[in-house]
Formats: sequence, C-alpha cells, structure tokens
Amino acid sequence: MEFNLAQVFEAVAAANPDQDCVVFGDRRFTFAQTAERARRFARVLHGWGLGAHRERSQLAPHESGQSHLGAFAEHPAVYDVVVTSRPSARWGNEVVALVQLADGRRMDADGIIAEAARHIARYKLPKAIVFGDRLQRSPSGKADYRWAKAQVAQGG
Repeated sequence: MEFNLAQVFEAVAAANPDQDCVVFGDRRFTFAQTAERARRFARVLHGWGLGAHRERSQLAPHESGQSHLGAFAEHPAVYDVVVTSRPSARWGNEVVALVQLADGRRMDADGIIAEAARHIARYKLPKAIVFGDRLQRSPSGKADYRWAKAQVAQGG
C-alpha cells in the first residue's frame, strides 16, 4: 500500500485529534487544529491561483484540469478528487470526477456539483461523480489516471 504525506497526516489526525501535534513555546496545536489550518491554508493557496497540477497528456482536449480540482476541494465533505474523462456519444469525451469523501461525511453528487458550479464554468462541470473509499495516488501524491479511467470505465 502506498500513501502520500497528506493521507498519512490525515489518518494520524483522525486517530489522535486531541493529541498535541505542534508545540512552540507556550503555544500548542492539536492534530485536529493543525489539520484544519492546513486545509484553510490550501484553500488560500488555491484562491491565489496555486494548486494541484495535472498531467496534460491525461486531459481530454476540452478539459482545463486544474480549475476542476480546486472547485471540488472547496467542498468540506470532499477529502480527495481525481478528474478524468470518459467517451461520450454526444460530446466525444465528458468530464467525470472520482471523489473520496472525508471520514464521517455524506454528500450526494448533486451537492458536490452545485459547489463546483460556484467556482468553474458550467461547461466544465462533470457529467458524473463516482464515489470511492480511497483514490489511488503515487507516493508523491500524483493521481493514478490509468486507475481512474479504469474505475470510470467499470461504472464504479
């Protein structure tokens, strides 16, 4: 099994939310507080235009890729997302998002698409959301697009 640093930290934070994570002088932050600050910081970076990078060769011609990832990350129920495409009789290819929900969170596809619609153009919205227990990534955190396309092809 391979995990990236963010996944390991989230797992430790979930298992030990009230344990000290950072101690600096007389200031203490628990794992839960540190995880929340990291998520807020990631949203700020996204707002500045910084974010996850996609392999351009993996994108369908009509996709922009990077704008999709940040739009889904804005939703508090979303832990991880991989955006890919699948063949479409109508469009040639259509956007599909594989979503891993945060532990204990529930959300339907319509709610996630509604949040994404607040951040990206309507034509970039996914035609489908596929939920998974865990999305496959490399140790460096890059999405496994072959795996993602296979999941979408299986309808899963």
